[in-house]
Amino acid sequence: MRRISQTESDLNGSAYEAGAADRSFVTVLIAEDDPLIRETLETLIDGDDDFVVIAMADDAESAIEAAIANPPDLALLDVHMPGGGGARAAAMILEECPTVHVVAISAHDDQETIARMIEAGARGYITKEGPAHQMLDTLRRCAAGESVFTPPSATTLMRQYVKSSQRMEAVKRHLREREIRLRRACDPESIRSVFQPIVDLESGEVTMYEALTRFECDGPFNTAEWFEEAVHLGMNVELELAALTRTVTALIEQGDESVNVSVNVSPDTLLSAALLSTLAPIDPSRVVIEITEHARIQDYEQTKAVIDRLRKGGARLAIDDAGAGFASLRHILDLMPDLIKLDISLVRNIDSDQPRRALAAGLISFATEIGAEIVAEGIETPAELEVLKQLGVRFGQGYILARPAPLAEVLEARIKV
Repeated sequence: MRRISQTESDLNGSAYEAGAADRSFVTVLIAEDDPLIRETLETLIDGDDDFVVIAMADDAESAIEAAIANPPDLALLDVHMPGGGGARAAAMILEECPTVHVVAISAHDDQETIARMIEAGARGYITKEGPAHQMLDTLRRCAAGESVFTPPSATTLMRQYVKSSQRMEAVKRHLREREIRLRRACDPESIRSVFQPIVDLESGEVTMYEALTRFECDGPFNTAEWFEEAVHLGMNVELELAALTRTVTALIEQGDESVNVSVNVSPDTLLSAALLSTLAPIDPSRVVIEITEHARIQDYEQTKAVIDRLRKGGARLAIDDAGAGFASLRHILDLMPDLIKLDISLVRNIDSDQPRRALAAGLISFATEIGAEIVAEGIETPAELEVLKQLGVRFGQGYILARPAPLAEVLEARIKV
């Protein structure tokens, strides 16, 4: 139970209130469960002209109540007292009375105890067996705003804690700066959509356009790095939806409803509630949803349910970057895509690399078996194009066919291979 000293009763009277503004002493709350130590501390501290003990407590709960009822300048808290110990008392007192200076007192000098009190907000730490003059000096300096930890181990730990706190603050500040920068990139006005034709290699006609994103805002990243940064910050859905909004706007502004487009979407964005509303302004039959094979799908059943809903409206599904890793095989088997896009790493030098040709031939045969079409990405040379045609690849895209450009420009070009 909390016990109020006679001094507190005097201080709560009119004389204390009248002189509080110009008093030169420090008011102290003592919280210690050992009655002998508590009385000794009161005698020591109250006997010094610089201090007045206004309350005493024998457990954490009583200390918290006393401090909130009549906030002291200094709270001397026993680390191991009942009711949650000094750490709980310090945290609760500082939450309600942030101007109180907390000093921990303990019979122990161990780093775990010291660290717990520092994290709770203690500005000082003293041991019970320390000399009286050292204890009073620590209390004076802590009351004046210093951080004083008299055991050598406590001083070392406090320095480590300060350095760690400074590092953490620097990390948090850097993270805030990154978030602010990325939020600017998420503004649709900072995004430009370009479109790369996907060509029917048999007829030479353009069948659709892949929408790609370019960022107009200042930043140290290329397009892929902007999206990687968004993943690191947990903002990938927000950035992808902003890019998708810009693509939909470009299609509406262009006005040609015969233009079909493929858009890159991560599994997270696919499952977001905002995807359907973002695509709503255009006919879903004009849209191919591309999911990269690099993206991990946590719940295939839920993903398939969303894809089925999109397909009912006429949208199609493509698995992007096939051949770049193992995930595409699971994506293909579980999601049964309409299109399988061969990764550029598989297409590059396919004319001179037999293993690449063999793997591409296997994927083409597999696609035929499941009723999917193959799209070869990143075609850059006539030799690559010729080999892909020989292998039976139906659709292709790459610099040799057409470079990405604003929609009006690629439509005006009306490429034919």
